[in-house]
Amino acid sequence: HVYRRGDAAGRERGERRWLLVSAIPEFANGGCKPCNVFTIFHDITDHKRALDSLRAREANYRTLVESGPNLAWVTDANGVMEYVNQRWIDYTGRDLEATRALGWHDLAPLDDSGDSLTIWKEGEAAGQPHEAECQLRRCDGEYRWFLARGIPLRHYNGDIAGWFGTCTDIHDQKRAEQTQGFLSDLGEAMRRAADPDMILWVAVQALGEFLQANRCLYAEIDSEQSAITVHRDYCRGVASIA
Repeated sequence: HVYRRGDAAGRERGERRWLLVSAIPEFANGGCKPCNVFTIFHDITDHKRALDSLRAREANYRTLVESGPNLAWVTDANGVMEYVNQRWIDYTGRDLEATRALGWHDLAPLDDSGDSLTIWKEGEAAGQPHEAECQLRRCDGEYRWFLARGIPLRHYNGDIAGWFGTCTDIHDQKRAEQTQGFLSDLGEAMRRAADPDMILWVAVQALGEFLQANRCLYAEIDSEQSAITVHRDYCRGVASIA
């Protein structure tokens, strides 16, 4: 810091400003010691103030990201993680180093990660904001639905410097939509069934597929004989007990 006495710009005496000081030695007749030193003072106050303002904004953005409900992260231009917020750590159980080492692809179920990854790669290749619905495994093993969004971060020349992303929990909304769609399809299928047995089978099969159950069945219960007769069962990976 230095004090200035005032100049043509009308700055008041005593104003404190930032200067970049450069010293250039001059050597005479090939000597080892400089005979003169030229000193150049370059006013960088506006640059320093802009930098301080940028750092303040970055601190504010980080506070917003950390206090928000979303999982958030930042990568470099090659997709290497540079930052994850606390929400991400709490949900996945992985800090920045673990996320760098293990990635995130194994957090998605095998039958879901392909479509989400394709959408993500296409968005990154185009250099445009993109979003995709995907499931992510929580640290306790439960999967929940998220809306993942990616936004490019660019250099002053337009080149991509990295990506900022968020994952918004839409699990309850997604399950409600799926349930409503299931009930609508089930009602239509049952209306097309010809007899009561077929109606039961349509309901059992649809419910088993919707719940991804290993077995779903309907049975006749004879309380007097303490007997249960399974007429038909939906099976996935197990043997029938009909």
